[in-house]
Amino acid sequence: MLNRKKVKTGNKIKLVAIDLDGTLFNSNSKISTTNITAITECINRGISVVLTTAKTIYWVKKLITSLNLKDPQIASAGAAIIDASFKPIYIRKIPFKSYAKIVSLSREYEIGLGVSCIDGFIYYEKENPYLEYIWVTGEMPRKTKNLLNKSIGVCT
Repeated sequence: MLNRKKVKTGNKIKLVAIDLDGTLFNSNSKISTTNITAITECINRGISVVLTTAKTIYWVKKLITSLNLKDPQIASAGAAIIDASFKPIYIRKIPFKSYAKIVSLSREYEIGLGVSCIDGFIYYEKENPYLEYIWVTGEMPRKTKNLLNKSIGVCT
């Protein structure tokens, strides 16, 4: 829960950076009314509110809209930064050679691999119980026949 008492008019706070899971979100990936009010108060007082999360761009876009965020937001564990109009400001891609090796190893060891892409989806090749923890958080899965397909080459 954000401490609203520290957000006062004329204070020196210029920016509040907030993680999502276990911080802003409860165990059901919901934000309490108290936290929504605190974020709104920050924005109304000219304090920048920046989400910093490992969640995908999909989640960050939803929160930009629902919380009326105005500043750049950080997604995918810092691999993507998007502005309030959802335009990428910064994207850090895994070099293709390394990415291909990761895909190859996940196939060889039959480990569930979900790949976060700038379109907001998480791509995967086959159902795997290791991926279930991602789907229950509300992420947007998309099954693909081949994670090395160039059509999803915009992954972060």
